[in-house]
Amino acid sequence: MGRRIESREKNKGLRRYCPAGRLSREAFDEARRDIRFAVLKDANALDIYHHIVYGAQEAYTSTFNGLFDILKEKMAKEGITGDELLRTAKHNKFLIFLNKCAEYNRLQEFLDSIENAEKVARLLTDAVSGLETAKEPLNDAS
Repeated sequence: MGRRIESREKNKGLRRYCPAGRLSREAFDEARRDIRFAVLKDANALDIYHHIVYGAQEAYTSTFNGLFDILKEKMAKEGITGDELLRTAKHNKFLIFLNKCAEYNRLQEFLDSIENAEKVARLLTDAVSGLETAKEPLNDAS
């Protein structure tokens, strides 16, 4: 019982930053994407990126995939590439983002949104540089 209360308190904190927890729990049974992700209708690509990285621990597979699909749509609509998105986000938590993309088999899809192979190589080099000495690799690299 104590664990449930602790979990509820943690989720309240998450909701202050983004509604990803709310997306995954309250609308989980909702099959229609337009209803499930309606709160993100007016969000831009950077907003969606933040939903992904700050809600990473709360997201179900279907939530991540839905957010990722919306992210791709927003990027296309805004005419930005993956590296431009990360630059706009100031590479904030980019390693968490790359990790989640890999976890849900969407990493190559994101990397394909970066037009220049040199930029992809630089991004991946930056992502792994210093990981061997970091105490908390995901947090230290982001």
